[in-house]
Formats: sequence, structure tokens, C-alpha cells
Amino acid sequence: NAWIAGVRPQDEKPKEAPVMDSVADADKAVDVSELPVINLEKASSISRLSKDFLEELLCDFKDRYDGAAVTIRNHLDAGERAEAQTIAHTVKGISGSLGAEQVFAAAVALDAGFKAEVSEEAIDQLYDSFADALAALLAYIEQNVVRPE
Repeated sequence: NAWIAGVRPQDEKPKEAPVMDSVADADKAVDVSELPVINLEKASSISRLSKDFLEELLCDFKDRYDGAAVTIRNHLDAGERAEAQTIAHTVKGISGSLGAEQVFAAAVALDAGFKAEVSEEAIDQLYDSFADALAALLAYIEQNVVRPE
């Protein structure tokens, strides 16, 4: 059973986001595909938010971080790892609070890769995972979330 639109079947236990065991794991690509794009149950329970407020936060996230992957890529291409890490770290925190589990897991891995100073090739793999997860979240918000009026 796969999670659909952030909802899991009642009989299925949620998968835990992958966690880096050590800095040595920082250069390993993370498969986030089994995690939900967004876990609305978790997001609501973490923040105890009304549905309208949560949807407003998700729309604000989309508005603010729609270009985050491109900005990170531009910083990496310019050799500006610290700037790229700052963005990844920020997205990590916000996505975790919103229950955006794929983006959170990918951002955790990317941030850990920066901290461990892994190779450019490893950063590129971690970045690709992050960019894909972010694109999936932004598409989910675009298709499923209506900005409250």
C-alpha cells in the first residue's frame, strides 16, 4: 500500500524518515520514495493547526521555496557551498515542521553532506534527491492545496 496524497491506510504503519547514523553516512544517497510527499496527519499533530492555517502555510512554503533547488544549484555551480547549505538547512527545518517527509529526509541528507564536506559527486547525488523531493512537494501543493481566503 502506498500513501496517496499524504494519507496512509489505517492498517499501515508509517515509515520513518531515514536518519544519518554518522558523518560517514553523509555521502550516501537517500531513497525517500517510500515516504509520503506530505503527511497531513503528522503536520496537523505537530502544529495543532487548523486545516485552513496548514494550507496557508503550505501555500506560503510554495511561494517562498519554489526556486530553492535552482538557487542551491546556482550556488553549487559558483562554488558557494556555505550559501547552498544555508538554504538546504532552512528548507530542512520548515519541511519537517510541515510534515513534508520526502523533502525533510532529502534536506537532512544534503545538509549532512555539506557538514561532512563530502565530494562534489556525492553532493550532486544528494542534491538530485533533494530537488526531486522538493519538486514533488511543490506539485502536490499546486494540485491539492487551495489557499484559504
